[in-house]
Amino acid sequence: MHYRGGKSDFEKLKRKIAQMRQDYPMHPDYVEYLEKIEWIVGEMVNSMEGKVNKEFWNKIFDEKKGEGYEGSGMRVEILKITGWFKYLFGT
Repeated sequence: MHYRGGKSDFEKLKRKIAQMRQDYPMHPDYVEYLEKIEWIVGEMVNSMEGKVNKEFWNKIFDEKKGEGYEGSGMRVEILKITGWFKYLFGT
């Protein structure tokens, strides 16, 4: 993995996220979002320190196909995205 910025930049980002969660009242959904981002940034810092969590990196992004029904009742193919990548976008 190639990072833009140094380890200290990511450590600062992680501290800022934690501080924001502590200092500002916010909706529980936003708190959950920030917790996930803090976790992701923490894993990146760990990797920079040589403590690579292979399970974390193996679960960045995955897609699974399935079937479902749309509003009209027609069967359609559904693509489900899994992995921590989607947390970056608040899903």
